[in-house]
Parts: sequence; structure tokens; C-alpha cells
Amino acid sequence: MANWDKILSRGNVEDRRSFSPAAVGKISLVGVAAFLLMNYLSGGSIEGAIVEIGKTVLEQQVNQVQIQENPELAVDDTYEVFASTVLGSNNQFWNNQLQSINLEYSEPKLVLFRVATDSGCGIAASQLGPHYCLPDKTIYLDETFFDEMINRFGAKGGDVAQAYVIAHEIGHHVQNVMGEFGQKSSIETELQADCY
Repeated sequence: MANWDKILSRGNVEDRRSFSPAAVGKISLVGVAAFLLMNYLSGGSIEGAIVEIGKTVLEQQVNQVQIQENPELAVDDTYEVFASTVLGSNNQFWNNQLQSINLEYSEPKLVLFRVATDSGCGIAASQLGPHYCLPDKTIYLDETFFDEMINRFGAKGGDVAQAYVIAHEIGHHVQNVMGEFGQKSSIETELQADCY
């Protein structure tokens, strides 16, 4: 593991990992529609997506009850510090870079969640993976995504790979700040976020 303690910059991280998602009480219709569309476009069925949304809400409710009854299951703050450090160091870099070309950099927020949460784009769900939401200028990240990469796909790379994923999403925010978001094909947009 890299020595992240040497980086003193911190970004704005909101930790929703131990909260029941707003989906329990008020699922956004736009969010459900977006989730259903993404599921359909990726080859899934609408029935399967509805089952996944139901499972998501139920899993989150069970998780919330387990945490309330067993506080030792609560989230580990070290990941919040890690994400805040990566975000903060990227913010510092982009503040300097954009200032040099007379652009103002507005710092994005990063929301850590588990299973699902509300976002400016509707429902942010684990199945979507880490992503940047343009309307609320926020990065959504379920850190169990990295466990899935390791367990399901055998990915290796540890915290540096995780920092890269966060930095990629910050790259989308930079595209937004510079007026470049959505100006290229989706492949070019993703490659440019990698570059940033």
C-alpha cells in the first residue's frame, strides 16, 4: 500500500455507506428509468432489473438493521480518508493547472455508498460502478466495486488502481469544467478522462 498519509490535501467526501438509501422511502422515477434503460442496453431484461432494484432495497434495509444491532459492522473510516486524500490531491493539481489557463476549478464531491443511493442522475447503484454525475457534479463510488473486481475478475493493483479509478472520474469532472464533457464520442470521452 502506498503511503497516502504524506498527502495532506483532502477533498469533500460524503460517506453514505451506513445509511439506508433514499430508495427505501422515495425512489426517483428518473433514476429507476435510467437504471432500467442501462440494464436493457447492456443486454438485461426489464424484469431482471426490477428484481435487482427490489433486491438492492431489501439488502440495504437488512444491512442497516445489522449495523444498528451490531455496531462493529459499521464502515471503516480508513477508506473515507483514502478517497478524500486521492480527491484532495487531484483537486490541488487541477486547481493549479486550470488557474494557469485562467479557468476556475470547482471541486467535485465524492459520495461513498453501499448498494444504492440517490444522486442528481437518479439512483446510483453498485451495478453502475464508479461514475460521475454531471447535474450534481458528484462522483459516486461503492467501494465494494473493487472487491468485485478482485473476486470476480481476478484484478490486482491494490490502492494505486483504486486511486486511478477515482482520478478517472475526476477526469470527467475536469471535462465538465472545461466544457468538453459530451463533445466527443463515448470512447474518446473515456480515453480523455484516463489521460486527465
